[in-house]
Amino acid sequence: MAQFEKLSFQELARFAQLPQDEYARQICAQRKVEESSVFGMCLHDDVLAMGTTFDQIFRLDMHGRAIGEPQPSQLGRVYALAVAGDRTKPILCAGGDKGIAFSNWSDGTHCRLHQSPATQYPDGSFPPPPECNALVVEAGGTSVLCGDGDGRIRRRDIETGKITDEVQAHSDMILALCHASEAHVTASCSEDGTCKLLDLRDSAKVVKEVPGIDDAFRKACNLPDEKHWCGAVHIDAHCNWISLAGGFAECESGGWFCTRYAQTGEIVRSYKSSASIRCLEADERNNELLMASDCAFVTGWNLRDPHADKNKPRFRRKIDGLPAVYTLIAADAPSALAQNADNDLAMSDDDFGADRILISAGAAPHAVVTAKDRVLAYLQLPVPDIKPPV
Repeated sequence: MAQFEKLSFQELARFAQLPQDEYARQICAQRKVEESSVFGMCLHDDVLAMGTTFDQIFRLDMHGRAIGEPQPSQLGRVYALAVAGDRTKPILCAGGDKGIAFSNWSDGTHCRLHQSPATQYPDGSFPPPPECNALVVEAGGTSVLCGDGDGRIRRRDIETGKITDEVQAHSDMILALCHASEAHVTASCSEDGTCKLLDLRDSAKVVKEVPGIDDAFRKACNLPDEKHWCGAVHIDAHCNWISLAGGFAECESGGWFCTRYAQTGEIVRSYKSSASIRCLEADERNNELLMASDCAFVTGWNLRDPHADKNKPRFRRKIDGLPAVYTLIAADAPSALAQNADNDLAMSDDDFGADRILISAGAAPHAVVTAKDRVLAYLQLPVPDIKPPV
């Protein structure tokens, strides 16, 4: 069983304040590398699965203890994780550099890799066989929607891996997907800077295009006049509001976020960020739309009524110990963190409603579990021995 390397809170906090190159150099010196990032994460039955950029998937409990051996992903870099199937036989769906893989949730056995064909972009060029960057498990848990690197959304049967439907949604790689369950619409966003609304029920088709940044948004927030990309999307169940976020070709230009009325595309709130934004997560219980950025800040917005906060978020807080946040999970507090006098990770009555946690991961080989403003745990991963940058 892999042994976890431990860092103290002070060490983690110190690393998080360093410039990115210095951060990479120092953690490399301790066999902890910035390239050991977590982009894909999912939680099921108090077990956290984390997909890494060094071709392994780990399963941890809420105390950071390994459950079983690390699973070779067969994907190279892992970019997305989701759980499908029923409670008696859950399936782990993983997307990454080489396509998508399905395996048993409990131990990673019977892993099956499925690659997608390379299809040409609208300009006639051919990408490499597409990576899978985003996953949405459909109702019933027997099929999954894959946002692929060639701009196509593919529906796959989880049992066989067979592609049962697909549509060319974008002219560049898809970075995120979100499904509106009541409206039966799926939103996708892409490196091409746009969001598409798709109906994937009978014959897959694009029903609407929503711009990421238009002239009005650029002027209102004084955004730079350069190519932008759209890296995160959220759409509510009834398809009333679409929230989009992303960044620019030059990382130093920061990031952007907006919420639009789905029917007209009208912007109802907008925000300029100091860093690129790669993740939007809905916390229904707390009525919050959570936004994570490359500077490791998590920002909370009103989820159900964008007019309530307009351009001022509910809160903005730093995740100590991460130089950048790429993925979030808001969930009910696991039993491991229940109130217990003998448990130093126990939650108290003033923690995030006392029954909710936020799990953050990103540009470091660990996840941070927080309740409100308090760090509950660092779930540490072992990393390969990679030479530090020169």
